[in-house]
Amino acid sequence: VCDMLRLPFRSGSFDLVIEKGAMDVLEVDRGGDPWNPSEACTRRMAKWLGEAHRVLADDGVLVSMSFAQPHFRRPLYEDVGYSWHVDTEAYSTGDANANANGDSDGVAFDGGRSSSLSGGFW
Repeated sequence: VCDMLRLPFRSGSFDLVIEKGAMDVLEVDRGGDPWNPSEACTRRMAKWLGEAHRVLADDGVLVSMSFAQPHFRRPLYEDVGYSWHVDTEAYSTGDANANANGDSDGVAFDGGRSSSLSGGFW
């Protein structure tokens, strides 16, 4: 167990970092509004992304799974300080909220330093 805002790992230690729901928690921390995150929440999300970026190897991948809309997170992931390529994919469980293409608005993953996120991760 460790503080995700101060990871105790050396820079470049990981090929893969998986985040499921941590950004969601930071976004609404202390009663925050996910539609309009406070400055403090945005700072904590940026701090977490900075730590994830720091501990990733140069060709590492960050997999971030969230129920949040991609347009809320994309500006954070695309900060000029990060060297990763951002790729967003939607997924569907066949629920009634899926659009005509069968995609829901969920984010399956956001980003990674690799320009290709292919292969059997799923």
